[in-house]
Amino acid sequence: MVAPGLVLGLVLPLILWADRSAGIGFRFASYINNDMVLQKEPAGAVIWGFGTPGATVTVTLRQGQETIMKKVTSVKAHSDTWMVVLDPMKPGGPFEVMAQQTLEKINFTLRVHDVLFGDVWLCSGQSNMQMTVLQLSSDLSKKSSDDGFPQIRWHQTADFGYVPNPKMPNTFMAVAMDLCDRDSPFGSIHPRDKQTVAYRLHLGARALAYGEKNLTFEGPLPEKIELLAHKGLLNLTYYQQIQVQKKDNKIFEISCCSDHRCKWLPASMNTVSTQSLTLAIDSCHGTVVALRYAWTTWPCEYKQCPLYHPSSALPAPPFIAFITDQGPGHQSNVAK
Repeated sequence: MVAPGLVLGLVLPLILWADRSAGIGFRFASYINNDMVLQKEPAGAVIWGFGTPGATVTVTLRQGQETIMKKVTSVKAHSDTWMVVLDPMKPGGPFEVMAQQTLEKINFTLRVHDVLFGDVWLCSGQSNMQMTVLQLSSDLSKKSSDDGFPQIRWHQTADFGYVPNPKMPNTFMAVAMDLCDRDSPFGSIHPRDKQTVAYRLHLGARALAYGEKNLTFEGPLPEKIELLAHKGLLNLTYYQQIQVQKKDNKIFEISCCSDHRCKWLPASMNTVSTQSLTLAIDSCHGTVVALRYAWTTWPCEYKQCPLYHPSSALPAPPFIAFITDQGPGHQSNVAK
């Protein structure tokens, strides 16, 4: 016969073990925490985490004492994860998000408070993301003929030279080639002026993500290139207004070919109007087959590139255009 006290002593640890094991690993994903922002309408915010396989998880959104919505799911056995998608919410708050795991009538509850609904942007980067805010400043660097960085810029646009494009729809980019920082502690390819980059990125977000009309979010690109070989000129027509900050006789280059050999020669800026620019190409005694702009590692000093959009101060991005027809007045489409 077993004494009653011994039986009680055996049962109680079993109950406590079962109670604890039911809650092992039950948690929100690492980035779900107090004071967070969840995505507002039209998308539904995703709430997920980890738990005990087979358990039921109920996610409740509350504001004060009012329950706004409940979502029920279960923990997947193969991944130990659970996930719910909330109904689309208008911007505002604060709210409380509560997740309760139930397994064999044993409950565990998690809460995060002061949750707002708004817009969530995921930012990523390469080595320049190591730079802290305290290190920031605003301090076709020395110009270089090496075309490694221009090629990278070109490939970042899927070889179109601009975004959005047919391969990269709903995409925008911030051109930062004029933000050189020769004294950056992380090297010259990591300029510290992130404020200007952020300003240029936010214009793209407003134009493409929010659909703001008549908002300029990219620098000027030529939509038409007209070769006037008999006049020794190349005429560029832009689809938006341009501002020539200074004349640069080296930033535009033409590919000049003769005797089956080609070389890049500078094309000096000649005449300028509000939406057109004429280049002198009389330095080429052969055939002009291509034109490129800002095709160097650092094409200009800090915010001193020659071409900008007049009102938004956005720099004209690098481009390369190939000219296949050598007839008088030939037109080549570039940007649009």
